[in-house]
Amino acid sequence: MGRTRIVEAMIPVEPSADGSVPTEFRLLASGINTYNDGDKILFDDEAAAETLKRYRARGIDLMADYEHMSLAKPPVQAPASAKKWVPEVRGGDLLATQVAWTNKAKSMLAEGEYRYFSIACRVDVKTNRCVELINFALTNLPAADGITALIAASRNFNDDDKEESMKSVIVALGLNADAGENEAVAVASRYKDFADDVCSALKVKSLPEAMGAVRGAVASAEQVVALSAKVAQLETTQRSADFDALVKSGQDANQITPAMASSEWLKSLRGREDGCAQLKSFLATAPKVAAKGADIVEVNDRAPVVEITTAEIEAAKRFVGDDPVALQKRLDALRAMKAADAKVRS
Repeated sequence: MGRTRIVEAMIPVEPSADGSVPTEFRLLASGINTYNDGDKILFDDEAAAETLKRYRARGIDLMADYEHMSLAKPPVQAPASAKKWVPEVRGGDLLATQVAWTNKAKSMLAEGEYRYFSIACRVDVKTNRCVELINFALTNLPAADGITALIAASRNFNDDDKEESMKSVIVALGLNADAGENEAVAVASRYKDFADDVCSALKVKSLPEAMGAVRGAVASAEQVVALSAKVAQLETTQRSADFDALVKSGQDANQITPAMASSEWLKSLRGREDGCAQLKSFLATAPKVAAKGADIVEVNDRAPVVEITTAEIEAAKRFVGDDPVALQKRLDALRAMKAADAKVRS
């Protein structure tokens, strides 16, 4: 943050013995400069570097006027007392050098009509360090008089400096603090275009209305997700119930043995979406079996009754494992072979 400070010099600008006016004099002494109103300005190496850097960056001649009239608001006619001058740091002090006084200013200084000067400079509010020169003015007013109005009047700098305000806006737009005004305008334009597009798409007139519409859409979407989850849960529950009913019907029809009911194959089918369809397909072709002591006997009206012993079932399992479909095929082949043997014997 910066502010414009106008301070009265403690050294008069007086003609020399030969009647000529000085063309250089000290504006700020090295160190802390204290003024009649109790204010202070620090001028050190850092202040010197920043002040000269900004002077060179602007690339225009500094001028002097009377009573800081060029800083007045509203603007007034402000004739120059010096057409130009050059700041210089010498021995740690800030000097005004090569001062090109106007003829009128020379005359007024020679006649004693003006004896003092004051400087206008920008000061860092945190450190009281001088960071930029604006100009100096011839004046006869002491430091305690007229300061408030003069401080507020600056080269388009208010206490809440416009440059600093612009930096705040630039940072708020997501840019680096040293970004230019054109960049800030471009980003602001994109934000505005985006806001207009959002309002148009949602058929509303303002961003608050748009936010209301978005929140409503989000709430609706969340409700849809919640309902979809409930439907999926109900479908899973119903599918499990249907599968268990098919297993029960297979057991009642002697198509699913106790061993098959506890097999990994049947357990895996229960958790699948197509589990019921696969089990229905299996039951449509699976033969009926019935327990008979330790043996299993096939009941098939189209073929002779063939007994399959527990030993034969275990032997078949050693070849095919727990896969009930493969086991069923091997047992069917065994039954067919035993049935053929029975026909031969008969």
